[in-house]
Amino acid sequence: TSAAGAALDLQEQAALACSVGLFVLGVAYLQPPLRLKERRGSSLVAPAMASLLFLQGYAAGHAGLPDGAAWVLCALVFWLQGFAEGLHRLDDAQGAVDAPARRRLSWWPTVSFGGALLAVAVHPVFLNTAVWSLVRLRALRRLRSEQVTAMRRQVWRPIWSLYELGVYGCVGVWHGFDR
Repeated sequence: TSAAGAALDLQEQAALACSVGLFVLGVAYLQPPLRLKERRGSSLVAPAMASLLFLQGYAAGHAGLPDGAAWVLCALVFWLQGFAEGLHRLDDAQGAVDAPARRRLSWWPTVSFGGALLAVAVHPVFLNTAVWSLVRLRALRRLRSEQVTAMRRQVWRPIWSLYELGVYGCVGVWHGFDR
């Protein structure tokens, strides 16, 4: 029972560390004097917070450190949230979906696609992200400036491809990530 108690302590410490990280990032993102929201590189804060939230949920439900599949899912959450943040910023700027904006936004699903292909070595289910990343890239190529606001608010559109998360949820509930 002492090993179980130690694992629980590690689990509680990990969940607490994620909570503290989320709080600090949230305050630094929104409040002066830092107000990271208005600084260069701030588009990485929301993806970092999403990853911390994922890790906090993992720590709350599992004893011990995350395994390979959990770290891959954490990275995929980071990349998906990065894409969402990019769409959000494009909409807020009300700018044209010109070549530079499209290139910046397409970086996220491109990296997600490559990462998912590498992650197939951990588990074949990560082909799911590879497919949905291609769907996002295709939808992004067709995106026109006047569509950004509507597309951002319609979360079931192909540009979001949130079905990807549903597949992972079903796999996790019914089979876990064990081979």
